Amino acid sequence: MCTCELMTAPPVTVPPTATVVEAARRMHAAGVKRLPVVDEDGRLLGIVSRADLLQVFARPDELIRREVGDQVILRDFMMDPSRFFVRVQDGVVVVEGAVERRTLVPFVLRAVQGVEGVVGVENRLTYDLDDRGREVLMTPWLRP
Repeated sequence: MCTCELMTAPPVTVPPTATVVEAARRMHAAGVKRLPVVDEDGRLLGIVSRADLLQVFARPDELIRREVGDQVILRDFMMDPSRFFVRVQDGVVVVEGAVERRTLVPFVLRAVQGVEGVVGVENRLTYDLDDRGREVLMTPWLRP
């Protein structure tokens, strides 16, 4: 058997930014068991398998919830966890609460998405200050 019989043509791939859900859907739609992960230039970065995708479901929701609160909200963003309500069901995280500035919302969501076992994030965040379009210094100790 030659290698040409082992792959689909054209190859079904995913970018490194693909979520678990996106990769699983693409894998299912194409009827393949593995997907090459390629960058924007088509260079191979790795392979994701069905087993890799299913592994995220092996992590208990309570551990995910705790890590989002303790590691992401408290440690990474130094925000008071009591300002947030985090619920996790089947790896989908619902995060509610108020961040200090609106521009923090996408960073928090990206950090939550990066927690092992998270398959999706539902954003219910609000903010205290809408700082879009304003010149805001991220480090108050550098202000004149």
